[in-house]
Amino acid sequence: MKRALVIQVLIQGLKPRKIQEILEVSAGFISQCKTNYAIEGIEGMKLKYHGSNGYLYFRAPLEVIEWLKSKNEVKF
Repeated sequence: MKRALVIQVLIQGLKPRKIQEILEVSAGFISQCKTNYAIEGIEGMKLKYHGSNGYLYFRAPLEVIEWLKSKNEVKF
């Protein structure tokens, strides 16, 4: 969302320094948004990170939950 906002306010004429203050982003972030938009258009605004694979295999989360349920008292 911030990527699109950066482009919107740039198009409206706001200076990068003011954008930094208002949206609390770095100059590098603004520059990256401009470059991505110039090269890729609206597709450049999408987040490229799609998460990582989980650490637990398919049944492990259920096993962990069942194990926790079996404990009467947990002390940290």
